[in-house]
Amino acid sequence: LEHAAQTSPPGGGASGERSTSPREPSNPRSGSRPRDTPQEEVGRLLDSLRTAGSAAEARVLRRLLSLAASIDGATALWSHRERWGALEAPLSGVDGAAPDVAVLAAAQLWAALLRWPEARRCSASLLLRHRLDASLLAAIEPSRLRKLSSASRGGASSGRLLRAVSIAVYAPFGEGGEEEEEALVALQQALHEAGLVKTLLRALAEASPHDREVSVSLLARLVLGSRHFLRQLLCDGQCGDQGGDGRCGLTAAAAAACLDPRCSAASLVNALLLLCHAARAAGSRRDVAGAAAAACLTGPGATTSAASASPPDGDWTGMLLRARLPQCLTPLLRHDELAVRSKACTLVGTLCRLSSAFYEPVRAAGLPPLVAACGTHEVSSLRRAGSFALAEVARLERLT
Repeated sequence: LEHAAQTSPPGGGASGERSTSPREPSNPRSGSRPRDTPQEEVGRLLDSLRTAGSAAEARVLRRLLSLAASIDGATALWSHRERWGALEAPLSGVDGAAPDVAVLAAAQLWAALLRWPEARRCSASLLLRHRLDASLLAAIEPSRLRKLSSASRGGASSGRLLRAVSIAVYAPFGEGGEEEEEALVALQQALHEAGLVKTLLRALAEASPHDREVSVSLLARLVLGSRHFLRQLLCDGQCGDQGGDGRCGLTAAAAAACLDPRCSAASLVNALLLLCHAARAAGSRRDVAGAAAAACLTGPGATTSAASASPPDGDWTGMLLRARLPQCLTPLLRHDELAVRSKACTLVGTLCRLSSAFYEPVRAAGLPPLVAACGTHEVSSLRRAGSFALAEVARLERLT
C-alpha cells in the first residue's frame, strides 16, 4: 500500500511524489453510519432481544457476552441494568422452548454480569428480581445437560453450562458479594425451596471433572453454613425436604462425581470438607436423638415414646453408608496433594467414629494400610490426620 501511494499519489500528482494530504477511507457503501459506541451497541442489542427469533437470540447473546469481556462493554452493560429484563427470556423458556445454545449463552452472560464488582455487591437482589433462582437451576436439569452433551463435541457444552450457572449462583456468597443481609437470606430461602443441593448433586455426574469445581465449592459453602442445606444433602427421600419429588440427596453416583480423582485438588478438598461436616453432623444428631430417647424412657412423668423423639428427616448415617464413600477414598489416599490425603484420612476417621457399620466397607476398600502410611508421614498435618484415622479403624477392629 505504501508503494502504491508513492507511485500513484491521489489527485494526479507526478510519479514519485508522496502526498501528505489525508486520504478518505475507501468504502464502497455510500452513506454508511459511524460505528456504535459500546453504550449504543448494548442498548440496541438489548432492544433487539425482545423481538429476536430463536436463531438470532443466541447470536445477540454471544455478542453481549463478548462485550462483557471488556471494561467498556461491561460498563455499558451495567449502565443498562434497568433493561436486563430482556435477558430473562432465554432462561424462562428452559422447559424446551428456548434453544440449548441460547440457554448456554444466557447463563454465561449472567455469570459474566454478576462477576462485575458493582453487580456482585447486589447480586442476590438481581437474582431475585429477575427470578433466576429457579430458571438457572432448571437449566442444569440432567436431561438438558445430557442433550447438550450429545449435541456438542466431547460433551463440553454441558460442563460449560453447569459452570456458568454455578458461578452466577455463587456470586452473592463469595468475596465482595451481596451487601444486603435481607436479600441474601431471601435468596438462600428461594434456592432451598428450588432444591439447589439436589439439583447440583444430580448435575455433577453429567459434567467433566474439570467443570465441577465451582459447583462443589458452592455446595460446600452452603452446606457448611446452613443446616437446611445439610438436610437436603443427607435427605433419604422420606423427609419431604428436597423439592417434593422424593429423590435422595447424596447418592453413590453423586459421591463418586464429587470424589473423582480427576477433579482438581481444590474441588476434592472442598468435597472432603463437605462430607466430613456431614458425618460429624450425623454423629451429633444421633447423640441428641439418643439422649432424647433416654429422657423419654427414664424421665419423671415421661409420656413420649422413644421412637417419637427421633428427628423427622431420615437416617443420615444410613444415607452416608449407601453413598459408598470408602470405595471413593482409595485413590485419594494416594493423591499427590498432601491436603487431599489429609482430608481423606479425616473423613475415614470421622466415618469410623460415626458408626461401626463403616468398618467392613473401610476394610474391604483396603484403606487401613493407606491411612497407616499417612500416619507415619514426615509432614505433621498429614501424620495427625492419618493417626486419627488409624486409631478409629483400630478401635472398630477391636470391637468386631
